[in-house]
Amino acid sequence: MKPLAAADTVTLNLSAVGGKQAFSMELTNIEKLEIARKRAGYTQKELAGLIGISLPTYGRIVAKDNIDDILFVHAVCLEKILKVKFTVIDGPQGRRVDIEL
Repeated sequence: MKPLAAADTVTLNLSAVGGKQAFSMELTNIEKLEIARKRAGYTQKELAGLIGISLPTYGRIVAKDNIDDILFVHAVCLEKILKVKFTVIDGPQGRRVDIEL
């Protein structure tokens, strides 16, 4: 098995014997954004400056995992800077953003 690179999408599936219990974990948008930022070679401060927000604001967004609002406003810039794809999904709990690495 090859080691994971920062650009890899990670999905973890663990099943108990007989498939009675299963666990699945996917990366959050914050985790994906941070992987893409590091892959692109930017610090948090540099990326914050590129999209026109302060480092403390970027830090609060990352710490609170509250990324959807900023993604709606800055998705086009982030797609170009970090070479990722954003998809807006309308669901029963409202509108959200998904990031594809």
